[in-house]
Amino acid sequence: MVQNRSTSKARKSPNRKKKGRKLTQKLPVQAPKSRRFFLVAKTLFSSILFWVLALISIVGFLFLVYPRISIEPGESLDPYKPFETAFIVKNDGYWPLVDIDYSLNIDKMEDYNHNSVANGTIAGISEKIGKLRANESSTIFMKRGVVAPPGFIKYAEIYIRTTYKPYLLPFTFSENRRFKTDRRSDGQYIWFEYSSEK
Repeated sequence: MVQNRSTSKARKSPNRKKKGRKLTQKLPVQAPKSRRFFLVAKTLFSSILFWVLALISIVGFLFLVYPRISIEPGESLDPYKPFETAFIVKNDGYWPLVDIDYSLNIDKMEDYNHNSVANGTIAGISEKIGKLRANESSTIFMKRGVVAPPGFIKYAEIYIRTTYKPYLLPFTFSENRRFKTDRRSDGQYIWFEYSSEK
């Protein structure tokens, strides 16, 4: 009889252990509301930061490659002949420019014999500059197109039409720059840029 009781106790013991295991199982613990808010805020901040940095990168790239070109009168070989003045084309941007085409046109011109020209193209002043690196410049000479004795030109208005492309980009830019002469009291000519509605 003693042996049977010990056997029954031995058989019942595993069931008791299983019950004990069930009682000791831990229930899932939910994160506090403050922590959940922190995680959401962190995700939102990371997303906003990503898009802000992306936008800054795009704007910086556009600022780098956007072309900036200047055309200004240079030194004159003969200040008493306005068309002896050379014009300087310069790349003021940070990106190289290619396929730079320019043509020099007369808007208005009159000499002291009352001969006038309007809306004409100066022959021979239409060329191409292959490439201008950043801060590099090239020279446009006008003396081949108009030949006149000293002090013969009363006034002249011209415009230089320019087209160009940023290096490795398919976009073409164009612009017109207008200049006119001013004859000083000593008979010397100077060129200055002016704006026009045309």
